[in-house]
Amino acid sequence: MKKLFAILLTLAMVLSLAACGGDSGKKDDSAPADGESQQQEPAAPADDGGSEGGADIRVAMITDYGDITDQSFNQTTYEACKAWSEANGVEFTYYKPAGDSTAERVAMVEKAADEDYNVIVMPGFAFAETIKDCADLYPEISFIALDVAEGDVGTIPSNTYCAVYKEELCGYMAGVAAVKLGYTHLGYLGGM
Repeated sequence: MKKLFAILLTLAMVLSLAACGGDSGKKDDSAPADGESQQQEPAAPADDGGSEGGADIRVAMITDYGDITDQSFNQTTYEACKAWSEANGVEFTYYKPAGDSTAERVAMVEKAADEDYNVIVMPGFAFAETIKDCADLYPEISFIALDVAEGDVGTIPSNTYCAVYKEELCGYMAGVAAVKLGYTHLGYLGGM
């Protein structure tokens, strides 16, 4: 029984490390200067059985105060948006605000709207105020906010989808496995 819990604990730790990402050794030398975008050319549309595909969808991602090479949620969001856009033949770009403020993030939303992007992906709770400021101004744009909850924005606008992670689950399961293995002197290490 202890072996099973040890294996589960090991698996939980490996999956946690894999979720955090690893350094592939590659750096993005084509990263835009602050306040600029980096446009990606769309790939050929995926064959979806004759429907229009993603021709009317244009996806933009706005980083918070990090960069797309931060080995965290900005990078993961960027890579997922880029991969989805390429697979579906959708134009994709990303924007990096010049600073760490709501005004800078709102400016990037305005820039994306001016450039006719109609899906804007925003990773991180720092975008709560940006959603409050922009969602009603741009009803034709669909906003996807990651790690932003209803409590952060009040009532979620109809053109906004908020995804909240349950980060506590893997830590809880690792703790249960540790106790089942007989460990009773446990601690907590926090931080970024």
